Amino acid sequence: QKTDQLGIELPFAQQDFDDKYQRHKMVYSITKDDVNKRITVVFHGTENKLTFKTNWLSDADIRKVEAKLPKALEGVVRKIYLHTGFYKCIFSQTMDEKDDPSNRKYDVIIRECKILFQENPEYKLYVTGHSLGAALSSIFAFYVSCDENIPKPVTCINFGSPRVGNKSFQIATQWLEKKKMLRLMRFVNDNDIITMSPLFNYHHVGIAARLYDYQKEPAIEYAGGDKGGSFSKYFSRIWNNSIIANLDLTYDHGNYRSRINKDKAALEKLDLNKMYNKYYKKN
Repeated sequence: QKTDQLGIELPFAQQDFDDKYQRHKMVYSITKDDVNKRITVVFHGTENKLTFKTNWLSDADIRKVEAKLPKALEGVVRKIYLHTGFYKCIFSQTMDEKDDPSNRKYDVIIRECKILFQENPEYKLYVTGHSLGAALSSIFAFYVSCDENIPKPVTCINFGSPRVGNKSFQIATQWLEKKKMLRLMRFVNDNDIITMSPLFNYHHVGIAARLYDYQKEPAIEYAGGDKGGSFSKYFSRIWNNSIIANLDLTYDHGNYRSRINKDKAALEKLDLNKMYNKYYKKN
């Protein structure tokens, strides 16, 4: 428990922060919240002058790579493919000369998390990020939820995330959600074209809350779709997730705070567990 200059205990404290090589690799931080009993991994987004080139290249490399399939998912899907740039951000080797050559960024983060969970076994893991950071948070949460030494469920809440994987990745994520190993919620601003990319053979995951810039409450939709739903609902979901419907050259991709503040009352009523239970009871 850390204290401020006046000796007052601070329930929320940053435990780790890595930006030593931020010109060349992703930036993240790990925090501990002693009020809500949470360990949170935060991934930095694209908008950083120092990391702009590296982050932009990660965003731009939209080829898919066959990703390692966690043992927990063997038999659920055969293979998963993820966005090459995002995948490399997390699973590339670290740049610290003191590190083992096989040491990956994922290994560093998960090791720090496990130390905190040894000290705080009753805490739960949360993961978050915006834009590029949102994409990284989805991938990290997916893998860490398969780690038997991490308390379940792992909760990922992110903002403005692009798509990160193929249909098999979506199916695998749905299996983890159904087993209550992972909860994933994406906040998506209406007309945010970044959340509609990449286009071809990429699929969103989790529950999405679509936020509007006018007096309309958030629209909640599940990435897997409601089985047996009406054609109009199916078409509406396809349209809302299309490039054409979200093309707005005046839109600011970073403008999430104002819409979240506008919808604060409605968003505070949302309960992830109830939303998942409702979906799986229905399907």
